[in-house]
Amino acid sequence: MFSPHPNHEFVDPNASGDQSVSTNATESSRWDADAPNLFSLARDSSQSALTKRMWRGIKTMLAVLLVTSALLGSVYLGKQWLLHQLVAGLDELDTTGKQNRLIQIASFGTAAIEPLAERLVDEQDEISESAFVLLQKMQNDWITLGPDDAIAAHERLVTAIANAYGIHDGEQPLASNLTSRHIARGRELLNQTILEFASLDPNQNATTNRLSGLNQTESTKVGPVEQATRLLDRMRFSDASRSPAFVTTASRRVLPERVSRSDGRSGWTDWPPPQQDRSVRSTPAQIVRSGGKPDSLDEPGPQSDRLQPVPSGVTVPLSEIVSPSRPTKVLAARQPLPTQIADRTPASTPSAVQMATHLAGASLAPSPLTVLDDETVIRHLANPDALVAEQAKTELESRGFTPAQMEMAHAIAVAGPPDRIRLVDSLVHSSQIDSGPWMSMMLDDPDRGVRLHVVSTMAAMLANRQDPGLEQRLRRRLAREQDAHVAKRIRNVLDLR
Repeated sequence: MFSPHPNHEFVDPNASGDQSVSTNATESSRWDADAPNLFSLARDSSQSALTKRMWRGIKTMLAVLLVTSALLGSVYLGKQWLLHQLVAGLDELDTTGKQNRLIQIASFGTAAIEPLAERLVDEQDEISESAFVLLQKMQNDWITLGPDDAIAAHERLVTAIANAYGIHDGEQPLASNLTSRHIARGRELLNQTILEFASLDPNQNATTNRLSGLNQTESTKVGPVEQATRLLDRMRFSDASRSPAFVTTASRRVLPERVSRSDGRSGWTDWPPPQQDRSVRSTPAQIVRSGGKPDSLDEPGPQSDRLQPVPSGVTVPLSEIVSPSRPTKVLAARQPLPTQIADRTPASTPSAVQMATHLAGASLAPSPLTVLDDETVIRHLANPDALVAEQAKTELESRGFTPAQMEMAHAIAVAGPPDRIRLVDSLVHSSQIDSGPWMSMMLDDPDRGVRLHVVSTMAAMLANRQDPGLEQRLRRRLAREQDAHVAKRIRNVLDLR
C-alpha cells in the first residue's frame, strides 16, 4: 500500500484548484529550504582525495611499466629470433649469399660476435676472411664505447674465439682442420684487443685495473687483455707444434739455420762488422801454384786489387771470377805448357784467359744496388729479373747479413700479406734474429693489414719494456701515414690521443 510521506500532506484530488496550488507552493518552498539536492554527488568523508589520487597514479604507472616491458621484451626476443633465423639458414647459401648474410648478421652489434667468430674457422677461406673483416670493423667501432661496455665486448669476443678454435683454459690443442690463415686471423683479432688497452694506466681506477686482470676485488675474474694473451700464446704454441722451425711463405718453406748466440743477436743495423770479419770476407780467392808460396802471406801492395796476367796457353774457368764486391787475383793454375805447344796458338785467336780477363774487368763496375738502403735491397730479392735478385743477394751478403737473416729477408720479399703477418709473429719469438730492425722495415709495408699487425705487435713489445727506438720509429711512421685507421692505432700506442 502506498503510504504518503510523513512530511507531506495528502492532497485531495477533489479539492478545489486554488487550494491545490497553495498547497504545492508551500511544499516547494519547504523543499528548497530543507531537502538536499538530489542531483549532487556526496563525497565520501571516510577516504581522502590524496589517497585516491596516489593509488590512481600507482595503477597508471604499473600499467605503463607493464606495457613498456612487453614492448622491450618483444623487441629483444624478436631480435634474437631474427638473428637465429639468419644463422640457421646460412649453410644453405652459396659463397656470395653467405657473405651477404654475414653482413646482415653483423648489423646486430655485439649479439653477432658468436656467429661471426664461428665463421672464422669456416672451411671456405672467403667466408673466413669476410667474418674476420666484419669482426675487425666491430672492434674499431668499440673505441667509442665506455670503458665497461668496451671491456664486456672484448671479453665476449675473446671467449667466442676460444670456443670457435676449441681452446678452453689453454689445455686443449687447436682443432686439426685449422689452417695457418685461420690461426693468423684469430691472432690478429686478439692482438687488436690487447692493443686497445695497452696504453692505459693500470693504477688509474678500478675499471682500468680490470683490463689487465689486476683488480683484487675480482680476483676470480680475468680481464680481456690477460685472456687474449693466454689464448694468443696457446695458438702460437699449437701452431708451432704443427710445423716446428718452419715458416710458410707464398712460394716455399724456409728453415732458419741455427747460428751462434752472438750472431743471433745481431741485426742489420750493427755494422760495419768487425774489421777482422771484413778482412776474412774480403780475402781474395787464390790458386797457389804447386810448390809455391801463398800470396796471402805477402804484404798487400798496390797491385793486390788488379788482375794478374796469366801465361798463354793456361785455361782458367770462368767460375773463378767472383762478384764485383769482392775482387780477386787469378794466378796460374798449373805450370805453363811447353814453348813448342804455346807457339802453335794462332795470334789472331783470343785465348780463354783474355776473354775471362775482359769479363772480369767488366764485372768490376760498381753495382747500382750499393747506393740503396737495406730495405730497398731486400725488396729486390723478389725482383722478377733473376740477375737483379742475385745482385741483391750478393749485396746483402757483402753488408754482413747472416744466413738466418738472408732467409728471413728472402721470405719477407716473396711472401704475400697473410704470410708476412705470420712472419711478424715468428720474428717476435725468434731467438736467432733481432726483431727490432725487421719490425721497422715491415712498418712501411704496402699492405694495410700488415702495418696494423706490426703496430699491434710493437704495442705488445712496448707494454713489456721501454724501447725508445721503437717509439721513435712509430713517430716517424705516424708523420707520413696516410691511412686514418693505422694512424689512429699508432696514436693509441704512443698515447697521443
